[in-house]
Amino acid sequence: MAVKIRLRRLGRKKRPFYRIIATDSRAPRDGKFIEEIGFYDPLSEPATVKVEEDRIMYWLGVGAEPSKTVKNILSRQGIILKFDLQRKGVPEEKISEELKKWEVMQIERSRRIELKKTEAAEAKKKAKEEAEAEKEEAAKAEAKVSEETKAETIETTETVEEGKEAETPVEASEKEAVEPEPVKEEVNEESVAETVSTEEEVEGNKAEKDSEESKAEKTEEPEQAKAEEAEQEEEPAKEKTKAKEKKKKVKEDTSEEQDAKNEESSTEDGTTAEKTDKKEE
Repeated sequence: MAVKIRLRRLGRKKRPFYRIIATDSRAPRDGKFIEEIGFYDPLSEPATVKVEEDRIMYWLGVGAEPSKTVKNILSRQGIILKFDLQRKGVPEEKISEELKKWEVMQIERSRRIELKKTEAAEAKKKAKEEAEAEKEEAAKAEAKVSEETKAETIETTETVEEGKEAETPVEASEKEAVEPEPVKEEVNEESVAETVSTEEEVEGNKAEKDSEESKAEKTEEPEQAKAEEAEQEEEPAKEKTKAKEKKKKVKEDTSEEQDAKNEESSTEDGTTAEKTDKKEE
């Protein structure tokens, strides 16, 4: 029968607790076992291990093979080193010396591990502090930029308002040039009277032309009626000639109206030109 030293799991879900047992290699994990040698609790800090050294040395001397996890646990306790020295025939004095050296090495090793852990924790803290400092600096920079932009916008709005309120010297000079001087009031009144008289004359001319056009239209109406009667009596060949004459008369009338409008516009242009000339004087 091959004996094996291994772990037997106990405890609830996600809270394991192990027993170190000597059992038949063919037996299941949670089945029957030969002897309980110790226990192992990995969840405690540090992990707790309790072993019966005499019984483990016995089973190792008989030929029992430990599993990988059990071998690691026993090597941390120094049992594997002691068993190897006894198997080689080293005296007990040297074995005790080697064990003391091994304990010192284990202490130094644990110190190194603790130093590495502390250094890693400090590095994490420094990294966090640096990240927080960078965030604060970035926030301050953003606040400064926002304040500067706000100040610039306020300054621009103030300058625009001041520009609207305050008049430039060029604009003031232009306004002074446009404003009439008190000395020239008499001249402006005379120009206004002249423009009024010219407008009255233009209106009188328009009324005369309208009366003449109305008279011409009245005289033309009986003539057109007579022409129409004659056209009805005459042959269709003469109708064409009379239609042409009608078209000519209509064109003449329209041309006369256009001439009258052109004369009116010319008179108005003349009055405006006289006004501008007087203002320039």
